[in-house]
Amino acid sequence: MKFIITMNMPSAKNYLIHQLTVEVKVDSCADFCEMMNDEEFILCRLLYRRTLVSGEIAFEDRGDVIINTAHIGKVQEYYELEKEYGHDESYGNFEPSYHNPAGERGPVRKRRVNF
Repeated sequence: MKFIITMNMPSAKNYLIHQLTVEVKVDSCADFCEMMNDEEFILCRLLYRRTLVSGEIAFEDRGDVIINTAHIGKVQEYYELEKEYGHDESYGNFEPSYHNPAGERGPVRKRRVNF
């Protein structure tokens, strides 16, 4: 099974935490939990997630990695999310969504006009 492991230790880019995508020979998340509780160090297969030119996701096998379970903050099963609608993502909308595209903001409150 594939898992995403969030480690409580700095990454190579000086972030406070980093995530690993690993593959482990277990049948369930509960089995992996039991393995992590029984062993101080666990052996996993490290995978790098790559986006191909075609837009598809592929995993690059980076070999075995030994992980100290004392530094694991969170583990979750890896799910590949499939898009139901190819071009219906909110972050893909590049059109401005405000009413005044000139950049100048209108008044907060309309002024009263006494006639």
